[in-house]
Amino acid sequence: MGRKVSYNFLIGDDGSGHPSSSRDGLGQVADLEDVGESLHHAHGPGVLIKVLDREANGEFMFSPELTIAIYTWDYTRFHQQLVKMRHVRALKERPNYSLHFRDEGTFTNPTPPSYAFIGTAKAPLRLLANRISHDLTLPIICPYTMEAIGSCRLSFALSSSGSSGVASPDSVSRPLKGFVPIGQRYSFDILLNGVKGISSSSFSSIHAQVRLSSLVGEDIASDDTFISPSIDLAKSSASHLSLRKTVTVLVTPARVEYMKNGYANFEFYAILRPQYLERLDRWDLSRETSIPHIQSPGGRPPMRRCETDFLGEEHHDILATITVSELSSSGTYEPVEVIDDIYQLHQGVQRRLGIKLHHSSGKSFQWRSIDHVTIGDIRTKSKDQITTVSEQEVSLKVTSNEVDDLPDGTSTISASGPWDTAAHGSIHLDRRTRSEQIIIVRLVFLVNVESLHEPASFTLDLPLKILARESRRSSLMSYFTSATTHKSLTTIYGIDLVPPIAQSSSDLWRLDTAKKHVPGEEGLGDWRPRGVSLLEDWQRATKTAKGIADKQVTSTVLDLLGDLDQVEVERDSEDLLRNALKLWKRLMNQRYLVSRCEMPRTNS
Repeated sequence: MGRKVSYNFLIGDDGSGHPSSSRDGLGQVADLEDVGESLHHAHGPGVLIKVLDREANGEFMFSPELTIAIYTWDYTRFHQQLVKMRHVRALKERPNYSLHFRDEGTFTNPTPPSYAFIGTAKAPLRLLANRISHDLTLPIICPYTMEAIGSCRLSFALSSSGSSGVASPDSVSRPLKGFVPIGQRYSFDILLNGVKGISSSSFSSIHAQVRLSSLVGEDIASDDTFISPSIDLAKSSASHLSLRKTVTVLVTPARVEYMKNGYANFEFYAILRPQYLERLDRWDLSRETSIPHIQSPGGRPPMRRCETDFLGEEHHDILATITVSELSSSGTYEPVEVIDDIYQLHQGVQRRLGIKLHHSSGKSFQWRSIDHVTIGDIRTKSKDQITTVSEQEVSLKVTSNEVDDLPDGTSTISASGPWDTAAHGSIHLDRRTRSEQIIIVRLVFLVNVESLHEPASFTLDLPLKILARESRRSSLMSYFTSATTHKSLTTIYGIDLVPPIAQSSSDLWRLDTAKKHVPGEEGLGDWRPRGVSLLEDWQRATKTAKGIADKQVTSTVLDLLGDLDQVEVERDSEDLLRNALKLWKRLMNQRYLVSRCEMPRTNS
């Protein structure tokens, strides 16, 4: 389409989009048609669409010379824009209509922000809940690379009298005596300074801001934003950036709970230089090309599953043919007769059981072997009354397994093995069966299938009669009776397959659309969409930022306490146990991670 815009995936702490700078006069204005479902988006991390806009119009922005911008769309907004893009592409092929059609705001925001969100510093608030003044040095995490681009110094000081943070005898034990009293006014000063690492080669101007809701929680009548003066990096360094504010709030239970467990987000915004967007493009490309390739046993990288493989439930029909053969006088095994679906066996003869399965599902149901064949649960049936005589199971040793895949998509697997009826220890299989009686045995066999985690189980009841050794059916009787005679028993099984719960990245990424042509993809060059590495980057950055902040909080508390052996700690043992259990649960919730480099299982 000839536009200088690129898109990619991004993970944001708020699924409805990245925050915007309060210095942008139009930064809080959105098109009515785009608000839709975005306002109702659930709070918490979510996948966003990152927009790298290289054709931003500077006349509507804070800096007239600005020609680039970066911002985010949520999924609802992106799908709305995608419909417009397809409409523009359709009209582009009809010049008579395209002359009267304006596409402003289709591929980009009509009024892109002048200050782009470039990083955040997370500051824990639990020491404020304990009325402790403290200083922190925190990393500034870039939301696009999930790497630290600098650092800043934060100071929290209580503005009420007698709460200076000096380690007096009263203040030493204060961290162990509860939190801010409910119903009182609580006042504290915040100071942000000492910014390091922000380079003028990537940004031309920078400022910081923090929202009141980030400091005390969402339980406020109206939110407010505290903004620092802008720093022109061409004239001075980022170390001159300073944000100072006194905050006074009425203490409520919800605000105390938020300060005990929450983090304040100090946001940094900057006017970008073109080099910054180029650096982001290189970062996305390097993260996707640096994924280690797993080599299969044959030395070739394993291919991803095709798009028809286990995307949803599958149904397969299996035709099973069961044959019982007996040793004849010629030394060969001949199939016994099946009259009215009843096997006609002979007393005291060696037997073999044959299983033959057939399906027409092609490669979507590839079986390997028939294993674990057992016969048991012997019952007798006479005059519609069934009696169990033996439940002992006997395993048959499968001596042959043959798989035949045909080009037409049909596949056959067959197996056979000796069946020693004497091993059941049942007299009903050793003697002749009465004329009014039928013997029923249960056949169970397992089939190993490549796409299943465990073998498929098949069960079938085999009705049979034991005849005398030399008993033969008269041809005259066969002529006068209507009973049908066969050499095997046939049945049909229906198998429903359900995709398992994902346990590895090979289970997650089953859909492969890499070979599908997308119009215009030849112009993408080396661009690649972000994959699992994006989630790994976000997890690592979040854990690192919170870990550094929590470490400094712990260090501050230990400095206030001094020598722990000299401090008298009074705490109920049940409280200590509750806190220990809470920390253990937090560790367990983050214990199991999906490894993207795990070798796919062969039976998945």
